[in-house]
Amino acid sequence: MENSGCQCSITPYIICGLLALFLIFITAVDLVKYKRQGPAELKMTMKTEILVNLIPMSPDFTFPLIVLMTCVELFTFVTARPTYLPQGKKGLQILYQDMRTLLNVVSHERLRNEKDFEQSLTSLPTLNYKAQDLKSLEMSSTLEHLYSGLKSFKFHLDWIQQKQEEMGNDYSKTKKLADRIQIISHMVLIQIGTTPPELVYPSLSPLNTAWNLYQANAEIIDKLYFFCNWYIRALGVLKNGQH
Repeated sequence: MENSGCQCSITPYIICGLLALFLIFITAVDLVKYKRQGPAELKMTMKTEILVNLIPMSPDFTFPLIVLMTCVELFTFVTARPTYLPQGKKGLQILYQDMRTLLNVVSHERLRNEKDFEQSLTSLPTLNYKAQDLKSLEMSSTLEHLYSGLKSFKFHLDWIQQKQEEMGNDYSKTKKLADRIQIISHMVLIQIGTTPPELVYPSLSPLNTAWNLYQANAEIIDKLYFFCNWYIRALGVLKNGQH
């Protein structure tokens, strides 16, 4: 009877350990894809939800599960960051491709938005560039402006997501877009090589109605579309100028 009791107490740890190895294997596969194709979103939340559903919810499993989830999240945090992203021409090529992917996502969203209203968000990044400016680009200043612009759009999308959640709307697309921008901004930071000045974010006006929310979201998407267009061209010039 004593042996039986001992086996029961160890079983949850064995099962959780095996599932942890399985989850780490899946994450490793994601990282290989990341290294070959550039950043991809690691759906850790989805994986942990699947893992939780696989484990029987009984008192014996509670503590092992807490330990497992902590270890898995720590593993993901340490390994998911693109610390091995190359600098120079290869790094710019990856950035260029990911900005094109971002533009494709934004283009689809933009097509579904009506823009027949006055745009009033003055806190969004401004683009006062001309085609001839592409001939005199500087690497450091271009990347710094790209980084600050991406962080600004991330800030505004987080604002939209919060309001969508408060109003009970589906915010999954907004979150996905914001997460994608966050990944790209981290890549830009690696290319810069130094920590830029801390960004100061503006206070945003309240969105009291569904129409206000829709307008703000449509304006952000519209400005992000032109932002991506310009910086894709700029990155193309910069990467072609690298040897």
